[in-house]
Amino acid sequence: MATDTAFYILGGLLTATALGVSLLGLRNERLPGRAFPAFIALFLVLVVATAVFAVRNGQEESAARAAEEATAAGQGGGETAQAPSGQQQGGGGASAPAPTGPGGKLAIAADAAQLAFDKKTLSTKPGKVEVTFTNPAQIAHNFAIEENGKLLGQTPLITASTASQTFDLAPGSYTFLCTVPGHAQAGMQGTLIVK
Repeated sequence: MATDTAFYILGGLLTATALGVSLLGLRNERLPGRAFPAFIALFLVLVVATAVFAVRNGQEESAARAAEEATAAGQGGGETAQAPSGQQQGGGGASAPAPTGPGGKLAIAADAAQLAFDKKTLSTKPGKVEVTFTNPAQIAHNFAIEENGKLLGQTPLITASTASQTFDLAPGSYTFLCTVPGHAQAGMQGTLIVK
């Protein structure tokens, strides 16, 4: 079970237990009585477990962000130096034709509850393509475009917000994905057709 899932489950269980005990206490004047040590132990276990998973979840998110920054920094030289601005060609050198055309605007969002985008395929005209990416979740995501495994550009990592990025795209087939480690493998990827 993922630490964020465990954190949410334990937090919900702690809240439900607190509300249940409160309601029982309002209806029964003798509560907790002899059960007082058991109630204290139960709440202590739930609070400690929730705190442990909250810390672990925070550490995992920090590690994912650090890995993303390291990946972006490692790809910052040579042909991918322009990747953060999203203005780089796909093939490098003379192999890719210069994108010409009207371009377009695309909108895509991350799913609020699972590792997925709201669309699996996108299509647009070649040229400057502005992508507006919305992430309603508290888990950090971004939107990136790759061609043959080479990162062409990406939005910054965001949580509960929106980011836009412009890409200069020639006709062809591209992969869009979230570059947070494990997210694309879990389903946060799709195909972008430019024609």
